[in-house]
Amino acid sequence: MRKGICRIALCLLALLFVGCAGQKNEGETGFVAFTVLDGLNGTPIEGVKIVLPESGQTLVTDGNGKTEQTSMPVIRDTRAPLAQEYGTFTVLGYCEGYHEYALFYAQIRPGQERSMKLFLFPVDSPMSNGAPLAVVESPEKDWVQKIADPYRKYLFVYAHKNTESLQFKTQKTLDKPILCKM
Repeated sequence: MRKGICRIALCLLALLFVGCAGQKNEGETGFVAFTVLDGLNGTPIEGVKIVLPESGQTLVTDGNGKTEQTSMPVIRDTRAPLAQEYGTFTVLGYCEGYHEYALFYAQIRPGQERSMKLFLFPVDSPMSNGAPLAVVESPEKDWVQKIADPYRKYLFVYAHKNTESLQFKTQKTLDKPILCKM
């Protein structure tokens, strides 16, 4: 019963991410295939169900822990302040005896062929806390840098002369920024 509730909660969370994320560009697709391994010993896991909510597909791993390659729509996050050249998708993994796996914001570019390794952990492992494993793939470094750069010139860290606390001020309010040791 508890596992069923966790699975329903994971699917609802994935649909929330999908619904909030953004824009599907017609005709733009990438391709993805998965290899699923035991997170403790690295052996392939057969029979893992991989659910891709954005495309509505379910894949199942073979005896080598692999799925077939499948097409994935490129869905760009329109909430971002800077356009992305890639789309994102969600990956959910289920297998009896293993914790559920959820990967959010996995990235795919139009025409890209991506092979992904997923690591599932046994429910009886010493590392188990009973919760699904949730992973978020970070955005591409260059994209993050382009977003951060325009704001960098406004922030300086300085220390009050009478206290040891650090505060943030904008460049416009400081005559002369004070560099401090961390």
